[in-house]
Amino acid sequence: MRVDVNISLRRHEDAPFGTKVEIKNINSFKFVEKALHYEIQRQAEILEDGQEVTQETRLFDEAKGVTHFMRGKEDAHDYRYHKDPDIPYIDISESDIEKIRQEMPESPKAIEKRYIEKYKLSSYDARVISQDKAFSGLFDSVIQQDACLPKTLANWILGPIAESENKTDQAFSETPIHPKQLSELLQLLDQEKISNNNAKLIFEKMWTSGDSATSIIQTEGLEEISDTAQITTIVDDVLANNTKQVQQYRDGNHKLLGFFVGQVMKKSQGKINPKIANKILLERLNQDTD
Repeated sequence: MRVDVNISLRRHEDAPFGTKVEIKNINSFKFVEKALHYEIQRQAEILEDGQEVTQETRLFDEAKGVTHFMRGKEDAHDYRYHKDPDIPYIDISESDIEKIRQEMPESPKAIEKRYIEKYKLSSYDARVISQDKAFSGLFDSVIQQDACLPKTLANWILGPIAESENKTDQAFSETPIHPKQLSELLQLLDQEKISNNNAKLIFEKMWTSGDSATSIIQTEGLEEISDTAQITTIVDDVLANNTKQVQQYRDGNHKLLGFFVGQVMKKSQGKINPKIANKILLERLNQDTD
């Protein structure tokens, strides 16, 4: 490791920096710190005595902890600077600069800020998505459909979509899925017309076939059961077939709720809305506890 450091002092925060001094060939972070501390003190003493700091190159003596003169560098020619004869002068007007600035794509930092302020994404989600050009492009394409929730979309980009890309070694843009189709799938999920597990199954089929979520749901029979009366019938049937566990639950073993949820999901082949099922289960299990 070889490090060169430059340091110059100024009398206060608004004052211009003074003369720069270079310290050459420092070989560790520890000695960088020590060399800078010494050089700050040395230059400060010179300035406090009313003298001028000389522009020069110095070396750091590790044993003594001091810098000492190596060579003087007072002008540009001392640094071997010279103009390249093959490079012509380029005059760029302010209007050209402004035009280029307007044509520049949105920076990742600006995208991150927009995601946080406009779509209320978390700092983590906004940062990760904005730093990946493909992810941010997908987010913007899908969210323009104004169908799904921004948080749902962010979760899927960083979850199932990223996982599928890693698993198949295929970018989302290389699949037959159109952003509008993804928007439709996530809208169905937000509306609780399909479960999260079924949404993932549908997405896997979309990844290879390019079929719409609606057509896959119809073909596979994956639409979620949300009808309260139908769910109540299934819940009552499960409770009637597990009277022993019902009594144990009512005696205080509330961990059995998971058992009942599993039985309801099994009986409905995973198509039932779990939130509604949980609500009805709790109502049924607790109605005779008083």
